[in-house]
Amino acid sequence: MQNNLGTFRCLFLVFISITQIAGSEIRLLTTTGKVIDDQGRPIGGVEIMTVPGRQKAVLSDSQGQFEIAWNPPLPQRRDTECHIIARNKEKNLALVLPMDDYAKSLKLTLKPAVSLSGRVVDPENNAINGAWLSLSIRFHTSISSVDSQNRTDRNGLFKIDAIPVENRYRITVKAEGYGQRSISFDAKDAVNGHIELGQVELAVANMSVTGRVVDITGHPVPGIEVYCTGEGQPSCHIKSDEQGYFALDGVCAGLVRFFAEGQVDGKNLADQVLTEAGARDVKVVVTEHGYSRSRYIRTKSHEGIIKSGNPYIAGWVVDENGVAVADVPVMVRCMQSKNEKGQDTVSYFQIARFGDVTDNQGHFAIELEEKATYSLLFSPINHAAMIAYDVVTGTKDLKVVLSNGGTITGQLVRFSRGKEIPVPNAKVELKQTNRNSYSYLGYDRDRKTMTDSQGRFRFEHIRTLMRTDQKRSVFGPRFWELRYGDTSQTVMFLPDETVNHIDLVIRPNITEAASLIGKALPDFTGINIDFRQDRFRDRKILICFFDYTQRPARHCILELNGQLPRLREQDIEIVAVQASKTAGNELDQWIKKMNISIPVDTINCDIDETRFIWNVRFLPWLILTDKEHIVRGEGFSLEELNEKTKQAGDR
Repeated sequence: MQNNLGTFRCLFLVFISITQIAGSEIRLLTTTGKVIDDQGRPIGGVEIMTVPGRQKAVLSDSQGQFEIAWNPPLPQRRDTECHIIARNKEKNLALVLPMDDYAKSLKLTLKPAVSLSGRVVDPENNAINGAWLSLSIRFHTSISSVDSQNRTDRNGLFKIDAIPVENRYRITVKAEGYGQRSISFDAKDAVNGHIELGQVELAVANMSVTGRVVDITGHPVPGIEVYCTGEGQPSCHIKSDEQGYFALDGVCAGLVRFFAEGQVDGKNLADQVLTEAGARDVKVVVTEHGYSRSRYIRTKSHEGIIKSGNPYIAGWVVDENGVAVADVPVMVRCMQSKNEKGQDTVSYFQIARFGDVTDNQGHFAIELEEKATYSLLFSPINHAAMIAYDVVTGTKDLKVVLSNGGTITGQLVRFSRGKEIPVPNAKVELKQTNRNSYSYLGYDRDRKTMTDSQGRFRFEHIRTLMRTDQKRSVFGPRFWELRYGDTSQTVMFLPDETVNHIDLVIRPNITEAASLIGKALPDFTGINIDFRQDRFRDRKILICFFDYTQRPARHCILELNGQLPRLREQDIEIVAVQASKTAGNELDQWIKKMNISIPVDTINCDIDETRFIWNVRFLPWLILTDKEHIVRGEGFSLEELNEKTKQAGDR
């Protein structure tokens, strides 16, 4: 069939111009080209777009020429694939081409494309007129919209042409008053250039979920955005009113997952909930760290689940004083059962499909689908999280005692001139370092907070123990990682320890140090050399940061020592600075042994900070100034010294 249709070729003469957007790393490239067939005839009306991208698609003119602006991936997103897509729906031809920032010319062969068709109906098999269809293309690291202009006719039928071959796609179907469906397909599975989806059924969206958004103290939170998601559900959203109430209308029967998020007093608050359509008075508790997994809120009563005849686990949750704890999310983490061959199997659950939230008496009841042994994750806000291991179905009196857990307090500081300076309003994160599935408390136990005006931070209710054996109840210390950017520190609680105070110190990152070229010498704090002395006046200065324990550094000092008379004749004063720790008087002994005449000093404060201030990226490191003590060279080699000296002398 492809041979009968023939082949087409596109010749793109690509001219790339780069526009730097002020204050941003985003580049805007412009590509121009011409579309022709295999006989050199121009093709007009070809829709051309780039993905992913924020720029509009363009059409080739009657001469086949076009110009399109597009955004290449940002430097930190170089794993993102960028492609250009050309489609001619009239002739059912299409192509996909990887884009290259530096391409000079591209030659492409247009291929016959694939057509996709089907029919959209409701649960009664009635056609849905005007249903909206969006086509997206899948690549290894991304998915991007290709065509969102398709609608069904009055018979519910649709057809999408010019789908490029040899690619994977997703079609999303939705309609007003209905849910939505997403179907993935591969164009290579087409038969005679066509893929037939058959009937696509959309559920009726005629149900609702009502509830109230509150904070951890139980006070209502107005203005929180509540929006629905989940398989088969429509995209709908609403804000909580002044009393925190909301009614999420227009959802489909079955599971409903919704997110609640917003900003209050500068803090980002969030929660995730999974429940059944028709649920009433759902309590949504938004917190600063939110929940990375949905909390399941049942619609059946506690007694209804126990009497249903289905497998279940029930119990109650109390604190260390025996007081019931309400609003504790409970989630099934894993299930142990036997397969058809009688072998033990373990299944881990990443969603909260099986779970509950404790009521005012601390009671919970989880309805399950099969008899087995389960491990339950308890994720309270004001207590330490825990897992109840190896609980069998039919248990109705499981007593779970929550501990207060450990507390981590600390201060985020950075070194400046040998002093610790607090870092205010900075985000500090607390993460688990061990991700073993059988000891894992869940990502919802990772935390983050902002430091106060004095750089102080606090994390409470931290789990201090973890299970270290999958088959036995053996526990050991749980390790946590405090992190701010690239600065981190591991925290572990000793037995019976409840509070751990940590000073998180930001060490200088030499890769972020600023060059000294064209600048005056830094403050000599930490180095016992006063460059204002008479011997430095009206003379160039050559400073060598070195480490006498390293062979290249020793060689550099010995070479400079041999050139000392000649350099002084050129009005150059030499100073050497030992830039690493030394033991006892070993440095002095080495200087005496080697007959070093160059004045040698050591750093008597924080070495990393001093190297950061002086931009000393490796050792040895040479810095040369002119007679005004403005830096004219840094980080150069001994072989370049004469040339650098001449340049400094011209100043």
